[in-house]
Amino acid sequence: MSDQKFRLRACLWYEFKQGKSAAEAHRALSQVFDKDALSESQCKRWFQRFRDGDESLEDQKHGSRPQIIDNDALKEAIDQAIDSLRERWRQVIDADGEYLLD
Repeated sequence: MSDQKFRLRACLWYEFKQGKSAAEAHRALSQVFDKDALSESQCKRWFQRFRDGDESLEDQKHGSRPQIIDNDALKEAIDQAIDSLRERWRQVIDADGEYLLD
């Protein structure tokens, strides 16, 4: 996490601990940091995290679906594509370079 992100989040946490609303915190950050401040919607999301008991200033880890690849099926598909390409080139060569449409 960048130092700037950490500083902004720490300021936001401080405002939360002072009992301010997310909108008030956003206005205070905007006065000091101008365009580098968090948006009001970002402030609201952080305040919701703090209210939920998560006072960590780190980014949340986002779960993603595990990638499941059947390596045998993938290899088979690649082999079929290569065989098909070889056959197409053989047909082109046999036709003296003319591309044949199916």
